[in-house]
Amino acid sequence: MYGTRRVLVCGTNYGATYLRALTMAQRRSNLRLAGVLSRGSQRSRAYAHQYGVPHWCEVSEIPLGAIDLACVAVAGAAGLSITKALLQRGIAVIAEHPLSAAMVDEALALAKQHRTQFHVNAHFADLPAAQSFLNTIAQTRSRAPCWHFTLEANLRTLYSALDLLGRAHGDLSQARVSTAQSGAAHWFQNVDICLTDDADHAVHGSLICQSFSGAEDDGSANLLNHRMSAVFEHGSLLLAESQGPVLWLPTPLAMVQSGGASYQMVDANAVNGQQLMQQRDVANWQALMHLDQCSQGGVAAFYQQERYLHHLARLWDDCIQSLQHTPGAQVQGAA
Repeated sequence: MYGTRRVLVCGTNYGATYLRALTMAQRRSNLRLAGVLSRGSQRSRAYAHQYGVPHWCEVSEIPLGAIDLACVAVAGAAGLSITKALLQRGIAVIAEHPLSAAMVDEALALAKQHRTQFHVNAHFADLPAAQSFLNTIAQTRSRAPCWHFTLEANLRTLYSALDLLGRAHGDLSQARVSTAQSGAAHWFQNVDICLTDDADHAVHGSLICQSFSGAEDDGSANLLNHRMSAVFEHGSLLLAESQGPVLWLPTPLAMVQSGGASYQMVDANAVNGQQLMQQRDVANWQALMHLDQCSQGGVAAFYQQERYLHHLARLWDDCIQSLQHTPGAQVQGAA
């Protein structure tokens, strides 16, 4: 194991999950919280006091050499500014999604220039149910090709849903939005995504995006979060929601031929709200661990490599653009 690695948490709204993750794993990890950076709210200062670490309001206030890794849970231009300042110091950064392609490309270029790492945490594909879904797709694809993906999300989960699609397909370099059509009452918008137009085996994804959001960003208006299926010639694999379950649904012919049941439960580990939050904290800790390994010479997983991050962000840009140009679409809270 490497020596102690000092972690900076930037932003304490969603960033609080990183504070919990670092505390939870400190006995089995070399990662240690070393500071909090925020605009200076009472909550952020209280967090810094609680964990016994310094609080800073500007990257320029941080002593040189005091930080090894940083997670930036600050949205928009402010988050990009913090990310750039940290990368210019040679500090490895993991930033919260969503990020536009222009933001991702700028951060990746700085990371390369300063010989450090830049990752994006799209998060939901790292949860246990999604991992079960992705692993089963890989196993099934070794026996038969996947013909089609369906994906359901809302505006706030669109980026992470597209990451789930990219990890399931394995590549987004050819992905492009081919059509967008308005849905009933303009509450749900349909987008067709061409993942590969290979003449021998074209693969498409059908996206349904909830185009309205609530007045409060508390998830209460989210009817769809991450629902996805992968269609094979002998059946479909379904991730019913972010936290599962995962089911295998054979085609009627395959069910008759095998004498099997109408569906098979692949992952049925139901969790309550507290357990789901713990799963999310663990996933964020694992994302930090992966960043640390890569910053010390390890090879990044394909979904944290430059090519994938660029194409994921570009696809998100294109989907948002299509939704904005769909008659009646209400694209709120997309960033």
